[in-house]
Amino acid sequence: MSDDKTQLALVRDQQLAKILEPAAEARAYLQRMAPERAERVRNSLASMKHGLHAVAPLTCGGPHGCPFVKHCPIPTQEEKASGKYGDIEDYPVALPCVLEQGYQRQKIVDYVQHLDVQLENPVEMSIVNELAIIDLHKNRALMIMSEGDRDGDGRDFLRQDLDYTETADAYELVKTTSLHPAFDVLDRLEKRRERLLERLVETRKSRIEIDIKRGAVIEDSNVLTELQKVRALLSQQARQTVDDPDVLDIPD
Repeated sequence: MSDDKTQLALVRDQQLAKILEPAAEARAYLQRMAPERAERVRNSLASMKHGLHAVAPLTCGGPHGCPFVKHCPIPTQEEKASGKYGDIEDYPVALPCVLEQGYQRQKIVDYVQHLDVQLENPVEMSIVNELAIIDLHKNRALMIMSEGDRDGDGRDFLRQDLDYTETADAYELVKTTSLHPAFDVLDRLEKRRERLLERLVETRKSRIEIDIKRGAVIEDSNVLTELQKVRALLSQQARQTVDDPDVLDIPD
């Protein structure tokens, strides 16, 4: 039985790689890139496999139009330190960001493999794609907080704003300090991911009920194992999440 399961997993992974093959324009870009830069990009994404194509990744705006260029794998460390990030021809301008696209793909594969998601199940694959997008947005918020936003705020979790307050005689310029929105976004996204995992639990409960109606031997079903994996991931997220009643709503 274990050999059969291993074979099924191998077939599933082969199907996943074939279905989620990178777009032709992305392959063409790597082929025309200077060899040393192409090798650096490949090395930085070596551990990232294919994932679902989506519009979630940022669109590359070149070295001078990207707020996260310091995290980009295309320029060398020396170029980043000098503030000179190379020629614009070295970047996939108007194409998906190579860093975010690779990150999202790897997250999809991780969820599919860890949670034993069946590729032919559109409900679970949709949930997996949403989970990967949430992780992508969390990573984007973390990049903001690692080096600050356009105003330099965020690294200490705080944001400072200037506003005019009306006094008895005139308007006074007042500086206010508040929690940075990126920090709040992280917590909201984590809560949303937890709810998506709970929804995945419900879909697998439904599968168990269908198996029971069909007279299947539930003890030998993969569904119970899959359900346990989702619950374990939920439990892990619960330990890492701070309670917050203000949660992004996911329609039922």
